[in-house]
Amino acid sequence: MGSTDRDETATVVSKADGASDGGRSPRKRSRPKVAVKVISKRTGGAALVEWDHKRAYVPTEEVSNGKVSADALDAAVPDSLAWEELIEITITPAAVAEGLYRRNIYRYSELSYQAVRAAFLEALSQDANALFAKAKEVSR
Repeated sequence: MGSTDRDETATVVSKADGASDGGRSPRKRSRPKVAVKVISKRTGGAALVEWDHKRAYVPTEEVSNGKVSADALDAAVPDSLAWEELIEITITPAAVAEGLYRRNIYRYSELSYQAVRAAFLEALSQDANALFAKAKEVSR
């Protein structure tokens, strides 16, 4: 079972139910199409696809001519985290200022990009640690 990396764009096709048109094929209402990038594909296995900042595995047979059904994406096995839901920024101007004072920065002539960056990163370290903890918790 070999893996082939792809960089193709697929479009999600809807399998929505619709009204019948007199015994002929049922009329289908399509959901909005979504661009999907095939990250990797294994013959007879699963394909890792990406869309709207999400990644998930779908059966390779669901990927056909660069298209994946919306139903297959709905049932896909997720392989990504919703970072927007996990990130919480709690730093304050006072925390950044404290970092500048610790670096003996009291006036503009003492200010440097490195000092400002270090003060911000120090203040953000608690938020970064909280993000790691949340990501670890939801990934269990």
